[in-house]
Amino acid sequence: MSPLRRLGITVAAVTAVFLVTSAPALATPSVTLLAPSNGQTITLQPGQFITYQWQISWPDPPAQGNPTTVWELATDPSFSPASMYGTDGNSCTLPNYACWTSYTAQKAYGPPWGRTFYWRIIFNGVTSAVGSFRVLLAPDLVKPHVRAYGGSARRGTVAHFKARAADDRGPVRYRATLEWRGLTVFGSSFPFANTVWSAPLSFYTKRPLPRRMPAGRYQFCITAWDQAGNRARSCALYRIR
Repeated sequence: MSPLRRLGITVAAVTAVFLVTSAPALATPSVTLLAPSNGQTITLQPGQFITYQWQISWPDPPAQGNPTTVWELATDPSFSPASMYGTDGNSCTLPNYACWTSYTAQKAYGPPWGRTFYWRIIFNGVTSAVGSFRVLLAPDLVKPHVRAYGGSARRGTVAHFKARAADDRGPVRYRATLEWRGLTVFGSSFPFANTVWSAPLSFYTKRPLPRRMPAGRYQFCITAWDQAGNRARSCALYRIR
């Protein structure tokens, strides 16, 4: 066999092996819900709101970008469009990807009283686990706020009175009376209504005060009840001339 032929055999027997390497994959972010904790029952006073808190971990974030964080609240764990109760979002600038990890839902979004609600966070397209909670209203132990104002009237004229009544949880019902020596001379009761402390209540007698009515010191009183049955009363001096 000639040297040239042997060389050809040798060349034909050589196998080339090429190693292909790829860049390491970037780690995906993760979101952990912190508060409310899953399954928690929260008791709130009127005017209080829920603060949602979460943690974002991103071991190898890009150097630049604007990832978006979205908060969602629903009445169903599937977060179907019909069950959506509230949503809000915020955008951060890398490398500060966790610039928004707390949210207090006020006004339009809560508190969601009485039933089980579900919430989650979507960060840069990554969805957290779903958390659930219930919100209860604290027992109402606070009396309505009431104040009667003094005044005076002449016999033979219509008497006018003024008072204020309001409650921290909404409607009140009330009764206004003109009393003399512990006896009710005039009185009228009113059904539950939404009252505001800044707007005084005005009352007047349906008929002029009788001329034979004794002159002297009377008291005008207002008694108010809230929907929980708490009661408050206020009286003020009222002179009849």
